[in-house]
Amino acid sequence: MISKIFHMKKQTGLTLSVLLINLIIILFVYQSVFRLEIEGDTWQYMWGHRITYGNNVFSKESLQGMRSSLGGASLTFGLIENHFGPNSLVFYSISVILKFLSVVCFFFLIRKLAKNNLASFLTSLILSGSLVGVEATHWVFNMYAYIGLILITLSLLVGLDLPTDFRFKKWLLSFGLACAGIWYATMRTNGFIPLIIVWSAYKAITLKSKSSIKNLTYWIVGLIVFLIIDKFLLGQMETDYSSYYIIGGGIRAFQSLVAVSKYDFLLSPASNLGSIILPDVTWSFFNFPQVFSLFGSTMLRSVIFPSLIILFGISWILTKALSKGRKVSSNIPPRFILISVLTLIWTVLLYFVSKLGPLNFSYWESFALTLFGGYMMILSIVLFTTKEIPVHLKDLFLLSFLWSFVFLLVPLFMNGGPMLGTYQRYLVTTAPAVPMFMAGLISLSYLHKNNLFRISIFLITLLMIFSHATQTKAFFDRKALVHNRDLADKIWQQFTTIVPNKPQYMKNDDPRVDLTGPGRTPIMWFESAGNSIDRETLFETLYFG
Repeated sequence: MISKIFHMKKQTGLTLSVLLINLIIILFVYQSVFRLEIEGDTWQYMWGHRITYGNNVFSKESLQGMRSSLGGASLTFGLIENHFGPNSLVFYSISVILKFLSVVCFFFLIRKLAKNNLASFLTSLILSGSLVGVEATHWVFNMYAYIGLILITLSLLVGLDLPTDFRFKKWLLSFGLACAGIWYATMRTNGFIPLIIVWSAYKAITLKSKSSIKNLTYWIVGLIVFLIIDKFLLGQMETDYSSYYIIGGGIRAFQSLVAVSKYDFLLSPASNLGSIILPDVTWSFFNFPQVFSLFGSTMLRSVIFPSLIILFGISWILTKALSKGRKVSSNIPPRFILISVLTLIWTVLLYFVSKLGPLNFSYWESFALTLFGGYMMILSIVLFTTKEIPVHLKDLFLLSFLWSFVFLLVPLFMNGGPMLGTYQRYLVTTAPAVPMFMAGLISLSYLHKNNLFRISIFLITLLMIFSHATQTKAFFDRKALVHNRDLADKIWQQFTTIVPNKPQYMKNDDPRVDLTGPGRTPIMWFESAGNSIDRETLFETLYFG
């Protein structure tokens, strides 16, 4: 009894220490956020919200507005604005808190999946500093994406044991959290639907138990009912905004790209996944073309060749560790041969797609990102199908693959394929995919005691943490230069003096008023910027929204 109490206290202390370290890292990386002024759609939405709904968030008009695909954003924004007004410090502070809570939920999910404290700790640090999806905080109107991510993460955390021990109340809680998350941030979280269905189907096929079959049946029926209610009764996807932006805009973008033979947009999910592994700037720092210039200056020699060397090196270490202690017919692990064949197929496919027409991904960094995004998906699937890996880690690798893919489908369709970049708000819910995968590798390094494997994975994890955290901090430090509160006050004081809000500059339908008389001519103004900081300042603080 005493030992159990001591173990519980030790676990609690360890958990609190991990969460405290994550909080410290987030506050350090995001410290410049607290100097920012509200910008863009946030101001625009604030004005529209006041005009349309007034101060009552739960009025009939406001509730009707929540039926759209931005219903969760409307609710979040309305609650904050009605209680605190246009206080940018409050908006950004709440956004940072939501970021921290999303990391907390991820930490507990990974600890349950990986059953390894170090893996859950290190990968939570990757997510804390991740550059992926930082627009959810910078463009603070999009903070609702964090709420959606928190809800679907909790849903999966609660529902992990259902295939082996189905209980209706527990499923109902998991289902309710999933529905809330999908509704709250539809355009960010609806990838959870195929994820939970595929995962539940896999468990039903492998376990063949009453609990697993019941779990799959309940999820299918429950989600069908939810989608019917969500679509036809709530009308969430019925608005002009949703039908044009998600359906019409995506189809037109696809058609326009195919018309000019830009087929590489089909590889956009892999490209974005590569940018989640390491930020774009880090890939530029390693500069394959320059390092491997002795092999030639072509894409094949200076980018594809070194990418394959890196992948083969990691795969060799990994498969050697997995085959240690097992009798094999040759010195080359069979899994290494399988990985090599699949990666070569992916590389050749990508190379020939790049030759079909003009590229959306014209820079070598984009090409490398696409290569490594595909490589990670291949490794996830191969490890998931490896017999020697424990079931809980197979589940982790399957979920990391599904997570890395399904949450990228909506951005691909909505934007028609051009690479989104690591700053885009759409990747907030995709960001956990890579830390999930790394958690599986870290756990494997402890199960298969291979020092080279363990050190390699540890160094790669540290590189991810350092690279993402430093680039995220640099991103917000720069934003603090171009639209902080003091700067915004100075610019708008000068701007409102030049273009005052006076009646003579407004439309006047009275025919007796001479609009051509003195003082009636509308003001025209022009400004220019001679450097990138000034241009960004004009955009962030004056133009945007």
